Amino acid sequence: MPNLRGSAPKRPSLAVLLPGDRWRVLLIALGIALGVGGLGSPASPMALGRADAALGRGDPERAAARYDAVARWNPWSEVRRQALRRGAAVWAIELGDRGEARRRMEALVRSGLDAATEAAANEQIGEWLREEGQIEEAARLFAQAYEVAPREEDAPDRLARAAQLLGEIGRHDRAIALWERVSREFPAWRARAALGLADTALAAGATDRALAAYRQAAFTSLDPQVAAVAQLGVSTCLERMGSVEDAQLAADAAELPDDVHRERTNRLAERR
Repeated sequence: MPNLRGSAPKRPSLAVLLPGDRWRVLLIALGIALGVGGLGSPASPMALGRADAALGRGDPERAAARYDAVARWNPWSEVRRQALRRGAAVWAIELGDRGEARRRMEALVRSGLDAATEAAANEQIGEWLREEGQIEEAARLFAQAYEVAPREEDAPDRLARAAQLLGEIGRHDRAIALWERVSREFPAWRARAALGLADTALAAGATDRALAAYRQAAFTSLDPQVAAVAQLGVSTCLERMGSVEDAQLAADAAELPDDVHRERTNRLAERR
């Protein structure tokens, strides 16, 4: 016989019955009906505007608090995302706290974005990390921004920034691999990638490889400034290899500003 005195079956929660945003909508609607919602509620359609108004009145602390409330309680996912984005901007610009700004931007990334928006958010987080001196983590975020949206207009620049940062902190092998990837996947960036690879190889002490990459950049770049920098790199490599006369010829062939050319010539004259 069935146990008539047993506990009643467990009822599913409201969140299970109403997946996604639907449970938020129902709860907020009930709250408004009971008089606890209204225009002052973060669930109100006017809530985002109230936060904007606080910022316009020069009260960033109140604006930030209101953006946070909207991001937590508003029933519409797109409004919550806008609140996270604007709250992050207030913390970064008005309140000067990159850490708080980053936490909101990271929550925005977790909220489910299209590829282009997610890539831009990762790039912004990476930029804040770079400003804080967290270079390796910043490089990871720039590379991740590239991976999320590899066909975006900013994709090669994101990958190049990751490579440059890794080179700056001595992660030479990883930096060279990324420069090679930039060159392989973005033909228009080959000269710039060759220059970045050359700088990294020179810093790593691989002078022969740096010389070859500098020459490639000098001969293939359509940008006179990139070509001049690359030619100066050729001169530097030749000097390190003991070919001072060839280094001077390379410096003379570069379209360098007068003061830079004069300084380079004086240095090579001392070497002689």
